Amino acid sequence: MRKNEYLALVAMEECAEIQQALSKAIRFGFDDHPPSRADETNEEQLLTEFYQLTAMIEEMQNKGIICLLYTSRCV
Repeated sequence: MRKNEYLALVAMEECAEIQQALSKAIRFGFDDHPPSRADETNEEQLLTEFYQLTAMIEEMQNKGIICLLYTSRCV
């Protein structure tokens, strides 16, 4: 697997984790938390997944795999 494929795959997995975090937040409430994670609300988990996806997108941009339209950092 090439680096660009790996980064795209990890970004795709982060999207799935955001979907799961949103589903839990909608079902149980954004302020609720799972019993196994009393120190993190569903909202905080959602934001963690969002930040991880953002980091992957930035890494893909830095490697020249994608070019975000609103920037001039295209390779």
